[in-house]
Amino acid sequence: METRHARHVVLGAGAVGAAAAYHLARRGEPVVLVEQFGLGHDRGSSHGSARITRYSYADPSYAKLMPEAFRSWSELEADAGEPFFLRTGGISISPAGVDYVDRVAENLDAMGIPHRRMSGSELRRAIPVFGVPDDDDVVFEPDAGMLAARRILEAEIALARHHGGENTVILENHPVRRIDLTGEKPTLETDSGRIIADRLIVAAGPWTAPLIS
Repeated sequence: METRHARHVVLGAGAVGAAAAYHLARRGEPVVLVEQFGLGHDRGSSHGSARITRYSYADPSYAKLMPEAFRSWSELEADAGEPFFLRTGGISISPAGVDYVDRVAENLDAMGIPHRRMSGSELRRAIPVFGVPDDDDVVFEPDAGMLAARRILEAEIALARHHGGENTVILENHPVRRIDLTGEKPTLETDSGRIIADRLIVAAGPWTAPLIS
């Protein structure tokens, strides 16, 4: 059985794991990215052509993450030399008497993000496809849009290889059966051997709990 030692191990090559591997490689750090299925598989939450992105969150802890997220998408586009973000605008709606849109707008105000408050009737006049009640509460955010999810994953993995060269190792179709946290360093147990990590980033989504139980 093979034993591999690695400075950084990232478990899971979805949106979070691929981004972590890319940024580590970009900083000149060696990284091993481990994926139990093939790259770009459809069993998690990161597959498919598109995902929305926006500043409009009612929870301020999420909203505060978005300025840096938008800057990071622009940096990734520049590094890859191709566009990933399509600006479409976005709309948040809540029924009268519900404070969801109030909280979204409060966070947009705090961040200085352009937006417009509207009633349901005003939204219907502006965008007739929305058949909402007159008294619905609406906020329109012009800078929201869509991200090319599949192409982003492909680009982050390609750039991790580009920046890291032989210091970036990607193991796909490489399931981990258990993570041993009892020793001095975290150890991933696989069918072909062990991977001992100085630092371990687990981005395995719903597969995380069985690995560490």
